[in-house]
Amino acid sequence: MTAERLALWRRELEGRLEAALPDAAPEGLRRAMAYALLGGGKRLRPLLVLGAAEAAGGGEPPPLAWRAAVAVECVHAYSLVHDDLPAMDNAAERRGRPSTHRAFGEAEAILVGDGLQALAFGVLAEDPASAPLVAELARAAGAQGMVGGQHLDLLLGPDAGLEEIHDLHRRKTGALFRASARLGGLAAGARPADLAALTAFGEAFGALYQAVDDLADAAEDDGRPSLLARLGRRETEAYARGRAQAALEAVAGYGAGAEALCALVADVLRQGSLSV
Repeated sequence: MTAERLALWRRELEGRLEAALPDAAPEGLRRAMAYALLGGGKRLRPLLVLGAAEAAGGGEPPPLAWRAAVAVECVHAYSLVHDDLPAMDNAAERRGRPSTHRAFGEAEAILVGDGLQALAFGVLAEDPASAPLVAELARAAGAQGMVGGQHLDLLLGPDAGLEEIHDLHRRKTGALFRASARLGGLAAGARPADLAALTAFGEAFGALYQAVDDLADAAEDDGRPSLLARLGRRETEAYARGRAQAALEAVAGYGAGAEALCALVADVLRQGSLSV
């Protein structure tokens, strides 16, 4: 039933993401924003928000959790658009189709990212109880989190040390996963102990995801720092398994309430052809 529930959540998310796009935006900009936001993807971050809210709240995710799920995916989509730009990774494709700047032009892609970032906080702030969640997402998305990680990614080379690589990953990838788990807990009114457990889960999940992503990119030697380049395949796989186990242990106390979170861990492990 967990797989069916995740599939239902994904379908609901797609509808909510489309509905969030601003009707008052110029048509060309709205079309480009839709291209970036609705172009597929695993939706792991918003699903993590919903799974954390279910675990902490003991039931279906509340409306504020759905707002947070939409917001975090808008931030993620914006980050991919900007990450693909010629000044960053200069990626020609994203998810098997032209990246946003290839499809709409570089200037339009910059505006798409700007629009999606603003949309994220607008969607979240419409709920009067959202102030702690807005602050949480801002910290994760900003200079101390994801943007700071992108900065480090541009600076560090293949000779980066292991601690530098971990710091890069904690910021660029991990911060948004950590925040997703915390957003779900905050939306569900989590107690401090619950929030600590969800924080530990989000941190371990982000590290797992990055390790699996490094393994998947083994054929691409672009000179960027990675766990695979520093540790080799066997140690990177062992690290990924360890982070998966840490994530599962963090939410073991929720029992069946954490089934969705555990299923997301299993999905990432399968992506890397790994098991705990």
